[in-house]
Amino acid sequence: GIIDVDQLAGAIKPETRLVSIMTANNETGVIQPMREISSICREHGVLLHSDLVQSFGKIDTDLSLVDAASFAAHKFYGPKGAGFLFLRSGLSIQPIMFGGAHENERRPGTENVAAIAGMAAAAEWVGQER
Repeated sequence: GIIDVDQLAGAIKPETRLVSIMTANNETGVIQPMREISSICREHGVLLHSDLVQSFGKIDTDLSLVDAASFAAHKFYGPKGAGFLFLRSGLSIQPIMFGGAHENERRPGTENVAAIAGMAAAAEWVGQER
């Protein structure tokens, strides 16, 4: 369902560091009130991540409302297994996997260049179709 923003505001505690919200649900079609959610997170000094997998290319998205967002290429006609993470400029995150310095030392392993190129082409196509 739709997040009750008053309940969200009440649930944020001093130790809360991150709120993560699925902007649009692929099964129910619910679209969350991201502007209000963003405002609450900023008032409390809490980072906001949004799962924008379902909404990319389908609804207008204002990345200035979030600190981080995740996307998956297969939802916009790109290759399965490819995705990308948006991070607000200046936001520093710690890697959870180690062993290489790829993606600005955020993850180990060799990039799948073909999947990345396919994802970029699909994103460009979706942008032109909108």
